[in-house]
Amino acid sequence: MGKLCYALLLTVVLGCFLLFGCEGAEEDKDSFVEENNKEVLDGLDPESFDDDGTVVAFEGTTLKVTVPNFDADSIAPEDRQYWYHTVDEDTRFFTEDTRITFDEAGNKTTTIDYAEIGLDGFTTYLETGSAVCHFWLDARGCCTHIIIYGSLTIW
Repeated sequence: MGKLCYALLLTVVLGCFLLFGCEGAEEDKDSFVEENNKEVLDGLDPESFDDDGTVVAFEGTTLKVTVPNFDADSIAPEDRQYWYHTVDEDTRFFTEDTRITFDEAGNKTTTIDYAEIGLDGFTTYLETGSAVCHFWLDARGCCTHIIIYGSLTIW
């Protein structure tokens, strides 16, 4: 019985080594982040948003918003969920474009570019379709800042 337990324990240890032991053998890869033109945000933390979603319509001062990963082809119209945000003359509009690249050695470089686009730029962007956004809200629930965000990964 003792030999059987010892053989079973040895098998488990060997199996764990084969499954998990080789992961640490891979070299550590470097990761760099470069943020360009972040000063246009005037101190706004791009990670401290109050809500995020996909703007699918904009009429007057009202934004029709749905889930961030919205795909009209995969969600039946009757299953779609919407909520609304409002904007006013003080709302500021930005873009955040993220490019992630990997070099031959597997090192990762993330470049984030910010730009202020104004209301006209926002409506022009929506003319091409929807916009995935982060929203900052004031006490009244009105948007103070909106950032359209997106990313592209290059291998």
